[in-house]
Amino acid sequence: MSLRVVADRADQAAGLRALAAQRRARPPAPRAARVVAVTSGKGGTGKSNVAANLAYLLARSGVRTALADLDLGLANLDVLLGLHPSRTLGHLLDGRATLQDVLVEGPGGVRFLPGASGVARIADLDPAGRDRLLALLEPIEREADVLVLDTGAGVGQGVLSFLEAADEILLVTTPEPTATLDAFALLKILASRQERSG
Repeated sequence: MSLRVVADRADQAAGLRALAAQRRARPPAPRAARVVAVTSGKGGTGKSNVAANLAYLLARSGVRTALADLDLGLANLDVLLGLHPSRTLGHLLDGRATLQDVLVEGPGGVRFLPGASGVARIADLDPAGRDRLLALLEPIEREADVLVLDTGAGVGQGVLSFLEAADEILLVTTPEPTATLDAFALLKILASRQERSG
């Protein structure tokens, strides 16, 4: 082996070390989970069951999945999942717990963010509170491939803001006439808001 070849290899190794150092110094690109919101125009259609089963099946398929109960004030996904969390979304929003304190592992390895039930201040979040809540979800979006949001039913501003933050919306209804009409009303409102935002 000639001295020239050894020098070239030494230069190449130095270049690789410099490239590795640059990559370590650069923060990793944030991951963006696909956000799927599950909603309904009317309560009692099975929306939360669809959200829970979708998250479970995705996780069982090897997809890194998170599930957030955003049925503000009337959360019940923890019951469907057979979990008894000691902290909820209420603790997170009040600053009494961190996101990591609140997240629990659900069936199939789903990372689950339990909502708060019967808490008026959570049910009546103002726009700033809803924006803050969405910002608190960002670390979950960076760590998951899919984030499933179980929203409340109806056409309230809280529900609509979560739907507009999603990449995809699953609208759950039943053949019962009022459920179908309420689903149609929700679709009309979403289409109208999308037209206005252009």
